[in-house]
Amino acid sequence: MSQLELEAQLTQIADGIREMMQSDDPRTSSWIGSMENISAWSADELQRGLALTLENEQEAKERDKLVMALLNRWCKIDGQAAIEYSLTLPEASRKMLPLDALFKTWAEADPYALSAWYEENKDLHDLAHLDDKFIELMLFKQLAKRDLAGTFKSIDWDDLQQSNAAQSLCYEMSLMSEKRSELLSLVQGLEDEDTKNELIGNLIASISSVSLAEAQLLLDKMNLSDTEHVAKYQYDMAKWASFWRAEEGMVVAMDIEGDEYRDKAVSFCFASMALYQPEAAQSWLEKHGDDFNRDDLLEQAVNRHYDDPELPLNWVMQMENDERRTKSTAKYYKRWADEHQLGASKWLEQQDEDTQAAILAAIEEGE
Repeated sequence: MSQLELEAQLTQIADGIREMMQSDDPRTSSWIGSMENISAWSADELQRGLALTLENEQEAKERDKLVMALLNRWCKIDGQAAIEYSLTLPEASRKMLPLDALFKTWAEADPYALSAWYEENKDLHDLAHLDDKFIELMLFKQLAKRDLAGTFKSIDWDDLQQSNAAQSLCYEMSLMSEKRSELLSLVQGLEDEDTKNELIGNLIASISSVSLAEAQLLLDKMNLSDTEHVAKYQYDMAKWASFWRAEEGMVVAMDIEGDEYRDKAVSFCFASMALYQPEAAQSWLEKHGDDFNRDDLLEQAVNRHYDDPELPLNWVMQMENDERRTKSTAKYYKRWADEHQLGASKWLEQQDEDTQAAILAAIEEGE
């Protein structure tokens, strides 16, 4: 690319950056299209573009974004050259550079090269502000994507930092369908039973947030004979599914064998349904509430955050135990009245006289 062509493209990109910074919706700016041009530049063109950008007079924020875009692209081609070039920039420009973001780009392109270079250069003054743990975790994850088995075998599970990194890795890998079977096999091969069981639970939980069917396939594949472990994993499935698909989670919860995990899962799923799908929760309560501790279910449901202060009252008013119903109703009515007296008072006026008197008496008694 000639110097004139390079200057013209840089001007176009700078205009796109300026438009993006001024736009209410950056996705509609010409910045996205102009960035596609950079993706085709060679390392030499990127270095020349950086030199021109630093020579030109323009707003500091626009210049820094353009410098970062060019360096980020260069890291994909030759991470070492890009990072070493960035360390030669004027101090003001260096301070504005998010080096961790550049390292992330390099790690995605070539984690082996970054690992070797960082080990040799991490004591450089300009890298002193970087967090070694962040770099190590980033490299750990990128190396695992290339050699999951090798990376897994290198983990020291007694080292808290490595163990936490492995937990994070397992979560990310579990969301990659092509890695699940290999990951499950590696986890099942662990000698420490506590670590193995915890990781399997985490795998099932994370997959359940995406697909209960996939999580069930994973559970079936393990052929577990220990009913307690199966119940614990089904609890994890139901709980995590309930954040997005509470009704599906409830189906799993009610099929759990053993009261402890079944009741915990049902309570969690009902609370999610009550919050996000109140009509479905009401229907379920009318059909299945007598099979469980109805009042405990309702109490757990109203412990969630509600934007509508009337909804918790609608739930606790359905409690069967008179004393518990009155105390819970008084509690949530008072909370509402403290925030919005008029709305709470209108609700109270709609209740019968005995209910009104009981609520007000309970509030007075608690004060």
